Amino acid sequence: MSRPYSSSISSQKARPSLAVRTCKHIKDNGALCQAAAQKGSLYCRAHVQTHARTRKMARAGRAASHLKLPILENIQAVQVAHARVQVAREAGHIDEGRARLLRWGLRMMATDFRFMEKMEDEHQIPGDAAPGT
Repeated sequence: MSRPYSSSISSQKARPSLAVRTCKHIKDNGALCQAAAQKGSLYCRAHVQTHARTRKMARAGRAASHLKLPILENIQAVQVAHARVQVAREAGHIDEGRARLLRWGLRMMATDFRFMEKMEDEHQIPGDAAPGT
């Protein structure tokens, strides 16, 4: 009686190979996951979901950290921007370093606007006709 897969070398070559791709995720200890990869993917089902969740969290973090400031054309706009930075910092949308840098820039803008207003007030003399008349 002959067996379908005998130990001879020639019959071992005829044996069908079962090539199963394995997950390429690298674990915390440096080892590969080696679970069966999903069809059309490099990762197993668990790690496909983990990678998708990580991408969603990164996208949500980027969206939350996007801070809309008004056009800084006067001192009131600078004050509104300062309040928005403070609210975003307290809500955890931006980190302390970025908030500190934004507040510093806004203080510089406020100082510039105050200086410009002071210079305009000094150059205007009451009772003078407007230039060009």
